[in-house]
Amino acid sequence: MNTSPAQTLRAHGVELYVAPSGRLRYRAPAGALTSTLRDLVLEVALQFEERAAIREFDGGMDRATAERLAAADLLGVQDEQGAKT
Repeated sequence: MNTSPAQTLRAHGVELYVAPSGRLRYRAPAGALTSTLRDLVLEVALQFEERAAIREFDGGMDRATAERLAAADLLGVQDEQGAKT
């Protein structure tokens, strides 16, 4: 079974979240972030930005909605209605 970069990061104690500014952020235990895990954080951040931008520009969504749905895709979070999108 393949795991996503976000799942791999979670398995190593790295928490990804979207800050109020709309930027993807992370928290990790001291010393947990290896260079490989840092690369995964960057990969997920780039995927997040790309997915949000596609929804915003091609899908005509406002930025906040686009970011919420991109986070749901990548981080497995629920939207306000409780449905995984």
